[in-house]
Amino acid sequence: MSALPFVIWLCVSISGSVVADHVIKSGIIPVFKARMVWQLTALLGCSFFLVLLAFAASSKHIALLLLCLAVGISGLHTSGYVPNVLEVAGPYASFVNSLSNTAGTVPGIFGVGITGFILDRTDHDWTVVWLIAASINLGGAVVLYAWASPHPIFPTTPSTENVSNENSKTSSSADSSSGASGSDETGALLINTHRE
Repeated sequence: MSALPFVIWLCVSISGSVVADHVIKSGIIPVFKARMVWQLTALLGCSFFLVLLAFAASSKHIALLLLCLAVGISGLHTSGYVPNVLEVAGPYASFVNSLSNTAGTVPGIFGVGITGFILDRTDHDWTVVWLIAASINLGGAVVLYAWASPHPIFPTTPSTENVSNENSKTSSSADSSSGASGSDETGALLINTHRE
């Protein structure tokens, strides 16, 4: 039973990504707004179910259901935050992603000790733990809503522009036979993966 929340997370993550891709490709919602909707739903939904878990879990079965819903809905972040790093960080996405993963891991290291401390002081009452987790998600939603931007966080570098311009010039004759190469509006190099 302890794996059930993560199985649900996986299902929500995959299905949420499929729906997000469909909504974006069909033009129903622009990319940035879709990312915001999915990420805010993940953060606020998780907060909501954690607060319910703190106050409304009257049995182990209800607690398991609410925990599954809280962890499950957080799977929508794979359609919100995760691909957004690629969109706004461009060629530096791996660097930005490694920084954000480190920033997310450090609280996890201390969180175990803090959770143990809280449970020891409250006679193993999880209410405070769930409320802290809900508050962190709520804070993340506020920060995201206040400061998220669809604009690249790194300016286009001259070297990227030169490479993409050279690529456009040298591949112009090959465009008709093998597909287009060049640069997108952020100056990131687009590589033709079509092979004949």
